[in-house]
This record gives sequence, structure tokens and C-alpha cells, in this order.
Amino acid sequence: MNEKQRLFCREYLKDLNGTQALIRAGYSAKTANVQAAKMLAKPSIKEYLELLREDLQKKEKVTPEWVIQNLKKLHRQCTGQEKINLTIVDANTRKRFDTTKYKFDATNANRSLENISKIFGFFELTKEQEEQVKDVRSLKEEIKELMKKNGIKSSP
Repeated sequence: MNEKQRLFCREYLKDLNGTQALIRAGYSAKTANVQAAKMLAKPSIKEYLELLREDLQKKEKVTPEWVIQNLKKLHRQCTGQEKINLTIVDANTRKRFDTTKYKFDATNANRSLENISKIFGFFELTKEQEEQVKDVRSLKEEIKELMKKNGIKSSP
């Protein structure tokens, strides 16, 4: 793996946008979309991304348990079960005011934790689970074909 590829990996973990990571790493913007997909499919890139994720996880002390704990806290805050304490600073006087709020932007707060989870590779299907999903989809298609062949209408 060359230095440009390593830079791509580091850039990719910033926002999980392969196209933009490729451009930031110095590759051509014209073909970045296609090249990013190819780059992310390479075993050496996958391995290096995993190493970077592990290092980042250790450094930031983020675990699946941490994500779940914070999702639960957000849920309690969004449902009014837990207060959100804020300190507001007046720009002119520099006075500090403490306040409590119950209203919260759950969508964006949850999205940020989902992105943290993606960065660390949490909650991804294992190879075995992916195979099971493929098997179920394949069976579903076979059933549809058999029903169609035998004149049986499928329910919505």
C-alpha cells in the first residue's frame, strides 16, 4: 500500500465519504466516485481501515456499550425523562446563565451517534449473518417464482 492510499484511509474515516476522501487524498475528482468504490473493495485497504478504526477506538475510548449508553440517554432526554442542563454566555457581558431544557433535536443527535458507530465499525453484520440474509432473500425469490408459476397471488 502506498502513502496516497494510506492518506485516503485516514481521510475516509473523517466522514465516511469515499469520493471526498479520495479527492482530499489527491486523486482526480473526475473519476473519484468509481475509484473510491474500487479502493474500498481492496483487501489491503479494508485491513488498514480496520487498524485505523481500532487505534481510534482505543484513543477515544468509544465502545459499543458507550454508544448504547448514549443512545439510551438521548432517548430519556428526548422523552423528557432527563433534563438537559445548558450554560448560556451573554456575548456582550460575558455573564453565564444556567438553564434546563427538555426539548431536544433527537434526529441529529441520533445521527451523530450512528456515524460514530459506523466509524468504529460497530453493528455491522458478520460474514455468517450476511450469508443468512442472502439465503433468506434467495428463498423469498424462489417462493415468489413458485407462487407465480402456480398462479398464486402474493399478499402485500
